[in-house]
Amino acid sequence: MQKFGLAGLWLKSVLIGPIGLIALFLIGFFVVYRVRLRLRGQAIGAIPAVCTAAAFLLIACFPYPAYLLERPLIRWGRRLERHSPVDVKALRKSAAEERAAILVLGGGLAGPGRLSEVSLARLEHGIALWNRCPDALFVFTEGKLADVPARVEAYLTCRGIARERLVFETQAANTRENMQFVHDIFTERGITNVVLVTSQRHLPRSYLAARHAGFDPMVSALPSRPDLRAYPSWDALSYLYAVLNEYVGLLGYRAVGWL
Repeated sequence: MQKFGLAGLWLKSVLIGPIGLIALFLIGFFVVYRVRLRLRGQAIGAIPAVCTAAAFLLIACFPYPAYLLERPLIRWGRRLERHSPVDVKALRKSAAEERAAILVLGGGLAGPGRLSEVSLARLEHGIALWNRCPDALFVFTEGKLADVPARVEAYLTCRGIARERLVFETQAANTRENMQFVHDIFTERGITNVVLVTSQRHLPRSYLAARHAGFDPMVSALPSRPDLRAYPSWDALSYLYAVLNEYVGLLGYRAVGWL
């Protein structure tokens, strides 16, 4: 459908996307409403609430609400990048003494044993940094995922990173545990200079978690490039979920004293 431009994307949304599903839901609701009205002789009184919920769902399937909510996180991430920029000269010096590491945070899976586009983008960003400092340790953390490390190791070695430079953290269940476990790795290996690589909107939570775990990293974040085309899609709903997840994570971590 994309080859037909915006009109094709709207048609896709009507046929197999949010518009079609919401329309089917509303049709089904009004059929049930009419049946109950005839059987009981009274209205069920839910029309305003159902229509409002459908409208909010449709709005959420556009990228603009997520984009607006993401802006404060992006601005915060950029401030952190200015506050803790990557000092390549210092990184190379400490890497020569085996005291430097590039820490790449995974971004989830796209399927069984398959990294998401976010994870791959973060890996590529980390590889670009490592190429400027090839004596540094390359640490990738993706949580409790059984067969991912072997695939990532094959991918990274094909990109020129030696196996002895690779470390995988696969036990963490969340960002806080990521930072605790990698801090143990850094302490054991005498690592003092760390570059944290993640997405801009995830940078505030991950940076604060790193500080709380006991180390103060330099940061290098992937810029946010949202697709703001004017049509509703499930991708936009996923985008909104990812942004809200960061706010919930920040509030939750703060509430239990993890930040």
